[in-house]
Amino acid sequence: MNRKRTILYYVSGHGYGHATRASEIMRALATRSPETRIVVRTNAPSHLFAGIPTVSVQTTPNSLDPGAVEEADALGVDVPATMRQIERYFRDRDTQVADEATLVRSEKASLVVADIPALAGDVAEAASVPGLAIGNFTWDWIYEPFFTNDSRQYLLAWIRDGYAKLGTCLRLPFSPSEGLEMFRQVVPVPLVARRASRDPGHVLTHLRIDPADRRPRVLLAMRGRIPLRARARAAVANRDLLFLHFEPDAGDEHENCRGVTLGPELSFADVLSVCEIVVSKLGYGILSECVAAGKAILAPPRRHFREDEVFDREAARYVRLQSISAIDFAAGDWSADLKRLMAMQAPAETMPTDGAQVCAKFIAELSSR
Repeated sequence: MNRKRTILYYVSGHGYGHATRASEIMRALATRSPETRIVVRTNAPSHLFAGIPTVSVQTTPNSLDPGAVEEADALGVDVPATMRQIERYFRDRDTQVADEATLVRSEKASLVVADIPALAGDVAEAASVPGLAIGNFTWDWIYEPFFTNDSRQYLLAWIRDGYAKLGTCLRLPFSPSEGLEMFRQVVPVPLVARRASRDPGHVLTHLRIDPADRRPRVLLAMRGRIPLRARARAAVANRDLLFLHFEPDAGDEHENCRGVTLGPELSFADVLSVCEIVVSKLGYGILSECVAAGKAILAPPRRHFREDEVFDREAARYVRLQSISAIDFAAGDWSADLKRLMAMQAPAETMPTDGAQVCAKFIAELSSR
């Protein structure tokens, strides 16, 4: 008879990428080890973990890590505000660690997993349980350029120390070549990405799209951050395309622009599966899902997101990728770049996409020791 185990899984609420990949790992773990209970601590939307029978979500009022404070258009990091937030987390760390360690002990957890709050390392040490990190970057590496010639280098040291206490890092693709030296063990793992669970015909029926409508479908995937004026102008200029977005109450005036509502019957990955192009800023979540599904990306530039160093170097090897200037993006002048993207050949390189299963196996074995 299998012994019941509990894992505390700490997930950053910055963006959706941390939560979506963590949910896929949890789903794989539920299949591999159904006797293992997973308690999720996060301020990401709880619906991102819905439908996993072994998971209970405990939504925190605030993020468990400083994350990055985004500017109004979501394309830039507000560096001074982010640095102030890091300092505030440093001041509150002892109270947070004590509270979370009490929770770990009360849940009788055998393992702490982090994607990828450094606080989890301090919690694991305080609760005397092993820890594990999963990610394609660490927050100290993201913040490092912000602290050039700054006297508060101790803030970066604090974050690195937390990671060091986790011991092992499962390193996802699209990660920098440096920045993980604080871990005793770094294990490369394949890509983790959500996959569609429904047949494309079912998805089109749910979306009320005629399968005979052969217009290429373009998915707008920036959580409502694409200006309405830009969307409207792009739709008018590209009537041979069908634009899908996630603002169903936006009152579209154009026949080739449709709002989509996600829910139990329709996931983001389902909608992605029937589209040819995604318009979105780059991030691990959208990049991994487009690589796995073979979809193209039209991406506006970001400001002060250090992981773009890696994406700029590696992404185009695995996915059709076209950049668009910030001016053209905001104005809705997308036509030329969309045409370039549709004319691109599929990239020759591929990568394994069974990372969720590989991570789940590692977690199951570590938690059972």
